[in-house]
Amino acid sequence: MDPIKQTFSDNEGNHLLVALYFCDDEYKQESLKIPEEFSNVEIVDIDITKAFIDKPIHFPMKD
Repeated sequence: MDPIKQTFSDNEGNHLLVALYFCDDEYKQESLKIPEEFSNVEIVDIDITKAFIDKPIHFPMKD
């Protein structure tokens, strides 16, 4: 399965880049040692990258 990638931005110009990478059956069995009976379970590697390290992320305040 192709990775899912999404960018989240705040109103201050900062960005979080989030990517989900799905593990294939071979990786699950060979590297992670997941038993074959659980091969239908989706395992995802999540990568979160902050675009600008020195800028804090500002989330909008709820009223």
